[in-house]
Amino acid sequence: MMDCGYFFATEVFLRRVFRKCSRIIVTLLDELIAQFKDEAMMTYSVKYSFIDEMGADADGVSRDVYAAFWTEFLDCAAEGADVRVPSLSPKWQEEEWKSVCRILAKGLKDQGYFPFRLAQAFTAAVIFGEHSVSPDLLFDSLMLYLSQSERDLLSTALQEAVVGKDEEELLDLMDRMGVRTVPTPDNLRAVLVQVAHKQMIQHPKYALDNIAEVAGPILRKFFPSVQDMKKLYEDIKPTTRKMIKMITASLANSAENQSLRFLHQYIRGLDEMGLRKLMRFLTGSDVICVKEIQVTFTSLEGLARQPIAHTCGPTVELPSTYNSYPELRAEMEAILSSNTYAMDIA
Repeated sequence: MMDCGYFFATEVFLRRVFRKCSRIIVTLLDELIAQFKDEAMMTYSVKYSFIDEMGADADGVSRDVYAAFWTEFLDCAAEGADVRVPSLSPKWQEEEWKSVCRILAKGLKDQGYFPFRLAQAFTAAVIFGEHSVSPDLLFDSLMLYLSQSERDLLSTALQEAVVGKDEEELLDLMDRMGVRTVPTPDNLRAVLVQVAHKQMIQHPKYALDNIAEVAGPILRKFFPSVQDMKKLYEDIKPTTRKMIKMITASLANSAENQSLRFLHQYIRGLDEMGLRKLMRFLTGSDVICVKEIQVTFTSLEGLARQPIAHTCGPTVELPSTYNSYPELRAEMEAILSSNTYAMDIA
């Protein structure tokens, strides 16, 4: 469960509706784009509320809105694996793409939120122009843009000549990426840099240009250089070490100490996706936007026992009644497996 404390201000009301991407992009995506077609949104102090949810916005709901928007945008309107670039859609013209860029800038300006799954090569081109994107940045972005199996295949091919099935797969991959010549280990990296430029910059050029026109000048205030941009990507990415360091608690007894150790153990067992989900549950954001997460303890037992996150703190109420680590793990996984967290406590 998640909530935020009472805070009243001018609000944007949104519906949290999730449907399959193949049928319709989620309502929140469309509604937020519609709201940000108004240029004046950049000057407003915006607070958000989800219809039929009681949580009031003292930053936690805002973080959740931007996280939900970019999660759905990258899942439904972008291409790639670990990192992604926008895909062009007939329904989105200049006005819609400029709205997307205002959402990007507003989230960073107000909440420190930035969608780190946007390919760095694309982001650098948006902020600093195409000329700023180095071959190394293009190559690194492409490798993360491709699937893990494609990445492994290319890593092997960059070191040695591939034969048999691997050669067939490499040629098939090159064909799918529009490469009409047979690469060799000596020129493969250069070929991949060209492919990266095509995928990261040429294909999404219409979106890139419209986003850059509005967001570029704003984002340059946050990132004076490409190195500053890279540092932000590194700083906001959740890792095991960062999350454990963010957890703070005042321990009163051995039961609380044990529950905290169980929480640390749970964090250590999460992969990258799990860390993002846990960060979203605790803070409203799937990237690091806050300095610490405070843990307080409850004595809830039975069916009432579960961790309760107050994202505006952010604070998590952690039961001190766990007798074993599997008990905490089961309850945390039940929460995180839902993928959506309603702000359902006033």
